[in-house]
Amino acid sequence: MDLDTPVYCKGNKDGELYSKKTIGELVIGDLIYDINGELTEVIHLNPIIFEDVYKIIFEDGEKIECNGEHLWNVYDKSSINKDLLLERDTQFLYNYYLKTDNIGYRYYVPCCTNNNLSLNEIKEKAIIKIEKTNKKKPMRCITVSNESGLFLCGDKFTVTHNSYLAAPYIMTRSILIPNHATYIMCPAGTQAQETFTKIEDLAKCKIQSVSGATKVFWDELIKAGTSDGFVHDKNSYHCELFNGATINTLNSNPKTIVGMRSYLNFYDEAGKIDREFFALTKPFLSQDMDFITGKDINVNCYPRQFPTQMIYSSSAEGMDSELYDQYKDCALRMIAGFNDAFVCDISCEFSLHPMLDGKPYRPLLSQEVVDEAFRANEYRATREYYNKFDISGGQDALVKRTTLIANSKAFLPSYNNEDNTKKYVIAYDPASKLDNSFVLVGELLEDPEKGWMVKLVNAINLIELLPDGKKRIIQKPEQIERIKQLLLDYNGATPDYDNVERIIIDAGSGGGGFDISQFLLKNWKGSDGREHMGLIDLEDKYLKEEKNNFPSAINKLTLANFTADKVKMYTACQDMINQGLVIFPKSLNLKNEMEFEYFDNDNNLIIKTERLDTKEVKSITEIDLLKEELVAMQKTVVNGTTRFDTLPSKKNQGMHDDRADCCAMICKFLADLRKDSLLKTAKPKTDGFSKLFQHGKKTGQSQQNRMNNGMANPFAGEARNNPFI
Repeated sequence: MDLDTPVYCKGNKDGELYSKKTIGELVIGDLIYDINGELTEVIHLNPIIFEDVYKIIFEDGEKIECNGEHLWNVYDKSSINKDLLLERDTQFLYNYYLKTDNIGYRYYVPCCTNNNLSLNEIKEKAIIKIEKTNKKKPMRCITVSNESGLFLCGDKFTVTHNSYLAAPYIMTRSILIPNHATYIMCPAGTQAQETFTKIEDLAKCKIQSVSGATKVFWDELIKAGTSDGFVHDKNSYHCELFNGATINTLNSNPKTIVGMRSYLNFYDEAGKIDREFFALTKPFLSQDMDFITGKDINVNCYPRQFPTQMIYSSSAEGMDSELYDQYKDCALRMIAGFNDAFVCDISCEFSLHPMLDGKPYRPLLSQEVVDEAFRANEYRATREYYNKFDISGGQDALVKRTTLIANSKAFLPSYNNEDNTKKYVIAYDPASKLDNSFVLVGELLEDPEKGWMVKLVNAINLIELLPDGKKRIIQKPEQIERIKQLLLDYNGATPDYDNVERIIIDAGSGGGGFDISQFLLKNWKGSDGREHMGLIDLEDKYLKEEKNNFPSAINKLTLANFTADKVKMYTACQDMINQGLVIFPKSLNLKNEMEFEYFDNDNNLIIKTERLDTKEVKSITEIDLLKEELVAMQKTVVNGTTRFDTLPSKKNQGMHDDRADCCAMICKFLADLRKDSLLKTAKPKTDGFSKLFQHGKKTGQSQQNRMNNGMANPFAGEARNNPFI
């Protein structure tokens, strides 16, 4: 909190109920008032750091300044249990007040009503506004001795909070073991740097929510020149202690790294790492740390070294992952009594119902957060919150989850053609029943090396999920109007459909795709007030007969026939994704943030997070569900007949394939586009060969002069007659 925030302390004089100090004036041992109007002791003061300032404004006029990580205990009046105290940080609350049109009166903080202090008569007060200022201020987090962690601050006795986190394992091991080398490895460099940065912030005592942080690690850190000891190099973040221990992130491609030696390989988000990465990095630990050699030495006199160690830290992923194999094997070894393996399965239940000294303690996670995750993506939430490994298509899966992760990049959804230069393809799988009526938008990119690629920039589900969990069908007329609006948005300010290369509609009987295509034949008036051309598929044997009736309709519509061409479309889907030609947006973190990385002028890798709005979150969530459908799609061959179908176990859970179908339609279009592009490439000129055989005749030389050691010399004569010059 801001150092100038007033805090209510024990009275200094006889008969004085309370006195005031600021956060900056407090010392350990001070007695301050808590939520119940009782005195509680200040037991820890975190170092002062400069932070971005958020201003919290309450209904009684109170204004308190703090940083984005500061925790508040609040009542959520929109929830079923309105009297349940929830922990929410300032950033979470700010994002709500930033997005909502109904400012205030959803979140309330409790008030102290101790009559002896002559405080508030009300039991709670509303947060009506939160402002993020453009300034930084020195701030400090304090820890108090009461179980709730709550104390009074501000001029009107506002209740606020402190928190605690445990020290990281890597730091402790590095301090204790001389010459210990740790490598932090993740499927993406950003995750490794984020783990390293947490170590750095803890060493510098910058994490306000950690109580009791010390300078032990900081004092052991080697600092050279102007460096604080934490080096942010493009190839690796690293630091070194006086005992020779090092901590490194593996940012580079492991294929280019040889000769590395490690005591500890820490695989963060191990479930998302492919098997090749493990095969390349496990040899870092292959050296026997007890091996020693030299002249006139007695190896028996040297103490045993700490064994090397691999830590797989992750939520669950697919059963086809390396993580699952290690999880299963290590669990069996641990049960059998071997001391070289340990498995700890920590689900969200530990955070929802923690215990301290045998007594229930404040939850670290609210049930509301878990429930919201299940509403958004049940499959992902089951893996991440309950550590249930996911059954995918196994060896016959359409694509591996690790392949999708490798093809995922950090970018935000696109909703229109801002500069009128981009090219798009739109796939639409309509539905008239309560499954999914899905639209997928891909931006076409021409890479100088790979050729045509597609980036999936938006996904829209036209079946709406209501607050009570039920679904509402958006009727066909409204769906058609939305499709027309998408055509306008992605075409931009250009003649009709110049920037929409194709709209592909599943013609299947379930969603009535053929019927919808007939509504797109005639010209229509758009939201821009202009008349726009219709669309037609001249390859369809029925629609092409309508060409004379709709002469202005543009041939940029394709009706996809999954009954006849499903294998072709999914084969193209498999090929395009496995070749890295389909780019997906990265999944959001648990705070609904997209994580970006870039290098500054000093080649330091910078990790930036951006919180998405509701529309963006929905789009990314739909593409996450698309990934789930792709992983659950299985290829089988029976009696020479190839089939692609969703795993029966996933069907029983209610999984559909509408999103995967749209991806397959776009991939088939991409495959055809790449094929056409190759066929249109200019053929090599061959007229030089005809000149080659006419060379002697053109120069007028005799056969004898054109012979050299019995061989015809086609390059004899003047250079200007050489057809290859």
